[in-house]
Amino acid sequence: MKFSFLIALFLVSCGSAPVSQPFRAPGLREQITAPVILAPDLESSVKTKAPASKKKILAGTVTFAGLTVAELADFRVIPESGKGLITPENKSYDEVDGLWWKGAKVGTWFKIPGSSEAWVGDRPEGFDGIAEHRDLGIYYRSNALVKLVGFVKKGVNHPNWVQNEGRTLSPIESPWFGN
Repeated sequence: MKFSFLIALFLVSCGSAPVSQPFRAPGLREQITAPVILAPDLESSVKTKAPASKKKILAGTVTFAGLTVAELADFRVIPESGKGLITPENKSYDEVDGLWWKGAKVGTWFKIPGSSEAWVGDRPEGFDGIAEHRDLGIYYRSNALVKLVGFVKKGVNHPNWVQNEGRTLSPIESPWFGN
């Protein structure tokens, strides 16, 4: 009994070290390869690639296409970061939470759940449905997981017009209404 207790204690203490890592013997290639040292004049000519920003996997995307400058001026894209609104152009925006539209009723915005896509303007080739509000229809597509999670949590299961309250509170207020 004491012997099994000591073995268990030993195994737990080995695995709980703050920097515990599995042992890995260096391979032959690592032993032979020496670090490459550049001459000072060559160092400045080597270009390094800037690290790519981490994208949120579960963020929405919205694409504006075929709208006039005046029509685009009636929209503001809400970035997933919740920092500042974006005045859109006819292009795609990744990592968005949704958008504000000047023509919406007070306190209503278009929520784009994570991993969902929305299109404003020209009709895309493939889409799941259209969310209409007054004179504006926005095409959308959501993956099955988003639909299931939205159903289970009784939340938004595809891009749609929502009230700015409760579970669908926008991180940034509308630029046109005092929510």
